[in-house]
This record gives sequence, structure tokens and C-alpha cells, in this order.
Amino acid sequence: MEKEKYDIFISHSSDDSAIAFILCEAFEEQGVKCWIAPRDIKVGLPYAQSIVEGIENSKALVILFSSNSNSSDGVRKELEIATNSKIPVIPLRIENIFPTKAMKFYIMDNHWMDAINPKSMDDFNRFVVEVKNIINPDDIDTFGYELLLTDTNIAKEEKTNNFTEYIIPFIISFVFLVILSGIVYP
Repeated sequence: MEKEKYDIFISHSSDDSAIAFILCEAFEEQGVKCWIAPRDIKVGLPYAQSIVEGIENSKALVILFSSNSNSSDGVRKELEIATNSKIPVIPLRIENIFPTKAMKFYIMDNHWMDAINPKSMDDFNRFVVEVKNIINPDDIDTFGYELLLTDTNIAKEEKTNNFTEYIIPFIISFVFLVILSGIVYP
């Protein structure tokens, strides 16, 4: 029997369930398939086994980072499973706090975003777009964002990388330094 696949696993403290489900709804309205506890715990399976399968069958793990998740052994275990399974971890900080030493190990190297004190799906929209770009790079939603590698931008970059644009300022600077060194050290 083939395991169900997910785009993201939402890791959160049970104390942040209300916010986690708002985030889940924001993702799912944009076509991102989420795994979230306790909704997706399989009936008849041990809770821990269902969580591990959810993580291993997801493209990325999003951690809803708060003071509650910061001190949660369960969230830390989920991060460890994702890291060991080479699943990207994407932190979303919802409180103005910094990770404990145990959490730093798992999330400090990762780019994270802030949505301090989120109240609605609108507070998560930018984050949803960013995560979609990570999990589906071939299906990038650019609403409100300019792509870095469009044909126009590539042409602009090639033009600015023109040798003469660098050499002339270099020569002027070099001549100025030669003249200045002759004045200071006759």
C-alpha cells in the first residue's frame, strides 16, 4: 500500500493548535497539501508512528515557532526526524523569542520568517508563497514578487557584468592612487 504524500508537515505545540490550523487553512486554500496533528493521525496506528510517517512523506516541515514549541520535546523530536530524513525545515516565528540551545541545533541555519502574533490567514499569505516556492520551484507563484531569473533580468545582469563598466573605474582609481602616493611619498 502506497503512503499518502504531503507538501508540508506542520509542526506545532498543541498549545498553538488554533494558530496552526489557521496556517494549515492558508496553505490548503493555495493548493498546498498539509499534514497536521491531530487531524491526520491515522486511526489504529500509534500516534508516534503516524507522526513519523507524516514527516517522512512530506516535502518539507514547517515549524510554527513559539515559546510553546520552543520548550516542546515533541516538536524537537519532529525536527530531529525531519533533519535525519533530509527534509527541509522552514521556521515561522509567531512570537518575538529566540530558540533554546536544543532548538538552535535544528533551526538556526535555516531562513525563517516572522508573523508575530498572527490573527488571520492574511498574516500568513507571504509565508505561504515563500514555502510554495521552496516545495514546488517549477511552479513558482510570483504574485507580488519579481522573479530573479526572468529573461529581462538576465539580460540586465549580463549588461551590468560588461568588462568596460568595471575596468574604467579601476583604472581611474589606480591612477588616483599613483598620483596620491607621489604626493604623499615624494
